[in-house]
Amino acid sequence: MSAKAPNHARRILVIDDDRLFCDAVKIAFESDELLISTANTVADGRTLCRGSIFDAVLLDNHLPDGCGIDLVPEILAANDSTKVVLATAFPTFDHAVKAIKHGAYDYISKPVDLDELAATLDRAFEASRLQAVEQVAVYQADKQRRRSVMIGSDSTDTQLRDLIGRSAASDASVLITGETGTGKNVVAKMIHHLGHRPSSPMITINCSAIPETLIESELFGVEKGAFTGANATRKGLFELADGGTLFLDEIGEMPVLLQSKLLSVIEDRRIRRVGSEKERDINVRLISATNAEPERAIEQGRFRSDLFYRLGVIRIHLPPLRDRIGDVPELCRHFLHTLAPGRSVDIAQNEMDRLMSYDFPGNVRELRNIIERALILQEGSSIFPSQLIGLPVRESEPQPSSPDALYDEARRTSMPLTELERRYILSVYDSSGHNLAHTAKALGISFSTLKRKLQSYGVR
Repeated sequence: MSAKAPNHARRILVIDDDRLFCDAVKIAFESDELLISTANTVADGRTLCRGSIFDAVLLDNHLPDGCGIDLVPEILAANDSTKVVLATAFPTFDHAVKAIKHGAYDYISKPVDLDELAATLDRAFEASRLQAVEQVAVYQADKQRRRSVMIGSDSTDTQLRDLIGRSAASDASVLITGETGTGKNVVAKMIHHLGHRPSSPMITINCSAIPETLIESELFGVEKGAFTGANATRKGLFELADGGTLFLDEIGEMPVLLQSKLLSVIEDRRIRRVGSEKERDINVRLISATNAEPERAIEQGRFRSDLFYRLGVIRIHLPPLRDRIGDVPELCRHFLHTLAPGRSVDIAQNEMDRLMSYDFPGNVRELRNIIERALILQEGSSIFPSQLIGLPVRESEPQPSSPDALYDEARRTSMPLTELERRYILSVYDSSGHNLAHTAKALGISFSTLKRKLQSYGVR
């Protein structure tokens, strides 16, 4: 039987009125990797299942106080991943069907052969492992779907959403262009999850991150013995993505010699592993992305024009964040929600104005990084991301003035009390060298009150 690490021992419960049989199973199978518990009645078995989690239950159908098959739903209610194996000395086809309908994993005859039982339990454990892998995959896919959202509200974003929707409705190849950090990966995932193949695999390869000598075998696979170090036959990414989407990120960095092979694959929908003479049909939707200007790369001889046209049946260009700066507030709210879902925190309007004065050379990725750093490094209900990128105070922002000058200005302009208070607190804060303790003492207010005031002013 398959072994497991001692700190992750599997647990089996044997419910049978034959105590000698229970002892035989315990002697045959119990180890550091497999813990055996026993019960001799339906009542005792029910109690154990309610108090503990078992990976498998070997259940006799004829027990002194009832039928084992009637206990199956209760076992699964306590832990739906438990594999129940029903054992009986009087097997019939109808009984087997009834057991499966009740939720039993398998059905064996008595007297039980211990080798047969070991094989049955191994199959049950493997089924549990595969179910767990599938659940993780489903969770990750759902998480990716929820992350794949386009944030923005201006007309450019409306056009982008429309183009993304049209791309998703088609199986045509898509080429996404734009500066680094504009969200090309997000758009690729949106197209995949909104398309005809949302539950199928989406495989991503960064063409600039893999050495030129390895990228061919990564894409197309390799046969055992094809070259030194090829110790086993291995599928390539085209085969792994079969039925789904292959996302070629930084396609502009793909070696020119390999581009001709990629073009052949796109046209013929067939691939050949390195070292193999056999061609294999593939059904893959291709999405590519590049931060380079394809037309310039073609002029410089770094990119084939025929491949460019085949990859870019639909072309989506993502503008830099500086060209849609009005999306910054909505992006900030999105990042606050996703990065700190349980934390009540916001960004004051004057702080948001300062962020919107920044060019964001790193685009949306840089904004996300700034927000994440601010959430880690800054406490309180307000954060000030602009402090982390050294944004200077804009000339249009009122500067703290001396108390005397402020008093004269207030008399002359009939300044509102709230503005007078704000300007005065900032003035004292500035003259105290931004020392909170000295400022609070000079103003005659508590430390917490000062912090709250400064936060409301967008200073801390």
